[in-house]
Amino acid sequence: MIASDLHFWTTGPYQNVTPTVEQNAPGCSQPTAGASFVGSPDFTFRVSVVWPTNCVDPGESVTLRLGCGYTPAATPAPGCTVNVPNCVDWTTDGNQIGSPCPTPNCGGQPCCGGLPCPTPTATPTPSVPTATATVTPTPCGSCTPTATPTPNPNAAGHDARLTRIGGVPKNVRLLPGEVINDTATITFANQSTHGDSIGIYVDVIAPAAGGCTPNGRADAVIFTLIAAGAKTTEDVPVSYSCADPAAANGLSYTWVAVADHGGDDLASCGPGALQSLACFNALADDDQDPSDNRVSRNGPRVVAQ
Repeated sequence: MIASDLHFWTTGPYQNVTPTVEQNAPGCSQPTAGASFVGSPDFTFRVSVVWPTNCVDPGESVTLRLGCGYTPAATPAPGCTVNVPNCVDWTTDGNQIGSPCPTPNCGGQPCCGGLPCPTPTATPTPSVPTATATVTPTPCGSCTPTATPTPNPNAAGHDARLTRIGGVPKNVRLLPGEVINDTATITFANQSTHGDSIGIYVDVIAPAAGGCTPNGRADAVIFTLIAAGAKTTEDVPVSYSCADPAAANGLSYTWVAVADHGGDDLASCGPGALQSLACFNALADDDQDPSDNRVSRNGPRVVAQ
């Protein structure tokens, strides 16, 4: 069966993965390649390569290079390592060819749901024999994609919790250059036994293609003396826009928000760094339960008009 789409899961140590088609399938038009952030703390991404027509014949192959960094357009950051998948999905107009790959369990396990740690010569095994793909990672000497906060025993009695990110639509329909205004909500709670100040930092990560905005810090507010046990909701206005929605079609924005006890870790949790190890550890050094400081949510998905 002739394929039109290639999909697979991968992980990396930074907030953005950028796939590049280094060698296309023979006779095929240039595909659209992008990666959507799926979850943390092991920085899981869903990579998609979509051709304009059904053109990848059985036995043909495609070579990709995966880069990573703090932003989609950034030069690969130090230690930028992307894991090689051990299973890829080929589809025809969205219809699965053969058996689908399992969805990884991204609950903080190293290498996310069994994805192997990479070696420079690793080659993925396709899920069906009708086509093959070669993914070339940036070489590395070790694989430690899971960021683990370092708790501080002196944090007893202090607990800020990021409860949920709400108001994010499933899709946003965009014409080139069109701006769609919306408002998301960030709900957080003071689970300390006393009143506390809490900082709320919010990033919106744009799709990897299409020149979309916003792409960075959306909100940073410090609330003073939140009562013990109180839950508070912050409105975050946002304006979605893509210079080339067709290039971003089917890719998603990603929202990331953290709650910072004391509001004293903004320097470690700057724009694009909310899922970095430095931010994890900074939040944990004065919070007795750092496992609930952070929430991420995919959406909205770009639909080109």
